[in-house]
Amino acid sequence: MAITRISSRMCDTSVGLIAVPWTSVSDLTTAVRIVEKISSPAAGILVDALHFDRSAASFEDLLGIPFHRLHYWQMCDAPAERPMTTQALIHAAREERMFPGEGGLDLIGLTRNMPSEITVSIEVPTAELGKTLDAEKRARRALQGATAIVAAASAA
Repeated sequence: MAITRISSRMCDTSVGLIAVPWTSVSDLTTAVRIVEKISSPAAGILVDALHFDRSAASFEDLLGIPFHRLHYWQMCDAPAERPMTTQALIHAAREERMFPGEGGLDLIGLTRNMPSEITVSIEVPTAELGKTLDAEKRARRALQGATAIVAAASAA
């Protein structure tokens, strides 16, 4: 694909495909199948904790992703109960995620099942909270939560 060729020529970057339940790449199996057709090492899978849960993926599904295709993953939290509509799924994903450790996703299990060698980032759009809590405080809260999750996953 052209985008991976361009990406790999630019400062050792990569492109990560995310399985998002309301799109045509709605699960990890589909994402892996697409990425495996691309010969570039710059093409990979980005596991996003929210989409991983909302697409009903399992830790066993992670075993189907070749290690070299996992470039990094994103941590966030959300209520354990899945939204019932596509509109609610999209709203939560784009505007109202929760800080790691403040919701009901199995982030400790996901952390234990992701390769420890890859980078984890925090993606927590909080549109409503952003109206009353400044960016630095939100970033510190996100980092505190993610740090606690990683520590708990490492402790077991």
